[in-house]
Amino acid sequence: MPRENNRIYEKTLASNDNLEKNVNFFCEIGKVKNTEYSTNNWIRAVELFRAKNNYEKKLEEISETKVLDSQLAQYLAAMKQQNGNEYSISSIKAAVSAIYCYLNQNSVISNCNLYDNKIYKQFWQVYSGKIKYLTDLGYGEKNGSNGLSNEEVQNILNHSLMDGSTPQSLLKKVFFYNAILLGLRGGEHFI
Repeated sequence: MPRENNRIYEKTLASNDNLEKNVNFFCEIGKVKNTEYSTNNWIRAVELFRAKNNYEKKLEEISETKVLDSQLAQYLAAMKQQNGNEYSISSIKAAVSAIYCYLNQNSVISNCNLYDNKIYKQFWQVYSGKIKYLTDLGYGEKNGSNGLSNEEVQNILNHSLMDGSTPQSLLKKVFFYNAILLGLRGGEHFI
C-alpha cells in the first residue's frame, strides 16, 4: 500500500522543474528508520567509549587511518552491554556494519572502507579474535528448538480437540501426524 506522501508526490513527480527535489525525495524514501536508529545507537556507544578514553575529535573527524584503526580496535576489544555481559556475535557484526555505514557517509577519510583488512589490520585482528573468543564461550550458538518428547506427543494426541470425533478434530490429528512424520513447520509455510 503506497504511503500518503508518495501519493502526494506523484502529482508533482511528472514535472522535471526541480530535479534536486526529486533526488532528495527518493533518497528520503529509501532510508530505513530502524537502520538509522540502530546506526545512531552504535555510533553513540562508540562516542561514549571515546569520551571515557579522552579522545578529542569526533569519530568522523579522524583523518588518519592508523588512528581510526587503533581506536576502533580498542572499542571492539572493550565493548560490552550496559549490564556488563558480552554482546552476541550477531550484535558485534551489526555494530561493525553500522560503524562502516556511518564512516562511509560522514568520515573525512575519502572512501573509508572499514571492511578492507589491509588498511584496518588491527581492527580486523581484534574482530576475528573477539568472534573466536565469543564462539568458544557459546555466544555464537543459535537457540534451537527442542523436539517434543514421547510423553508430550501422547498428551497432545489424547487431547479432546484431537479425538477424531468431528471432521475438524480429525483434520487436526492428521495435520499433527504429518507434522511429526514429515517434519512440517508452521508459520509462513501454511496459509
